[in-house]
Amino acid sequence: MHSRVKRLEEKMAKLNARRAEIERKLGDHATYEDGEAVKKLLIDQAYVAKELEELEAQWLALI
Repeated sequence: MHSRVKRLEEKMAKLNARRAEIERKLGDHATYEDGEAVKKLLIDQAYVAKELEELEAQWLALI
């Protein structure tokens, strides 16, 4: 069980870093000059949020 918790924590850390990167890019006004880039970032942001929610639920069930 401890190794599963550790793996979940590692995955969550990577996703949190990815979320921070996406938020940084979305906070840059220059990003909005490329509509396709913004669309991709928003899709990625939604995916990361969903994955984090699922991983956190699994993590909470184990601790």
